[in-house]
Amino acid sequence: MAFQITDDILDFTATEKQLGKPAGSDLLQGNITLPVLAAFNDPVIRSSIMAEFSDNTSRPNIPQIIEWVKKSGGIDCSKEVAKKYLQKARDAVLSLPERKSRNTLTHIADFIEQRNF
Repeated sequence: MAFQITDDILDFTATEKQLGKPAGSDLLQGNITLPVLAAFNDPVIRSSIMAEFSDNTSRPNIPQIIEWVKKSGGIDCSKEVAKKYLQKARDAVLSLPERKSRNTLTHIADFIEQRNF
């Protein structure tokens, strides 16, 4: 979950060069991710985003939507959720016997966290 949420955050915060695809491409594909859902807590931003997608005559203004999501706190909220999942994963890993695989799992959690935070 933390990996996917981090990937969703990066769709709003990384450059096209970093992503290998245009920022906001999840939105263009119709994928509503956690940052957008968190942004929907602000009714003004929710209605603005919905209006962008309800106008079938033009393509949604993705850079504007990205700014709304950032302004709403959707990114910060998503980071907090990802951190909670990472902590749950780390706690679970600590219950495993000390072996190389346990260290590998810890490194995976560290990598996910460093991708975005």
